[in-house]
Amino acid sequence: MEVENMTNISGSKQSVPSSAADLPEVICFSFLFFVIGIIGIVGNCLVMYAVMHDKKMRASATNLLITNLAFADILIMIFGVPEIIQFMLNKGWILDVISCKANRYVLVTSLYASVLTLVAICIER
Repeated sequence: MEVENMTNISGSKQSVPSSAADLPEVICFSFLFFVIGIIGIVGNCLVMYAVMHDKKMRASATNLLITNLAFADILIMIFGVPEIIQFMLNKGWILDVISCKANRYVLVTSLYASVLTLVAICIER
C-alpha cells in the first residue's frame, strides 16, 4: 500500500494512505454498507407493516414500541449509512451546512429514540 508523508500542525511527519491504494477497500465497504442499509430498511418496513396491518398486534403496547424502534432504525439507515460511506471516501462533507445540521439532528434523535424505546420495552416487560 502506498503512503504519502504529510506534516501535521505540530510539524511532525505522519503517514497517510493514498486514495488510489484504498479504492478497492472503499468500494467493497461501500457495497457492504449499501446492502446492510437496504436489508435494514426493508426488514424494518416489514416489521412496521406486520404490526400496523393486524388489529390484534396493534393492541399490544410491546408491539407498538417495536414499531417505534423499527421507525427509528429506518431513520438511522437512511441518514447514517450514506454518511458512513461519505466518511470512507474521505472527501469531507459535500453538502451544505443546513443539511449537515439536519442530518446530525435526525441521527442523534433517532439514536436516543431507539435506546429509550429499548428501555421502555424492558420496563414494560
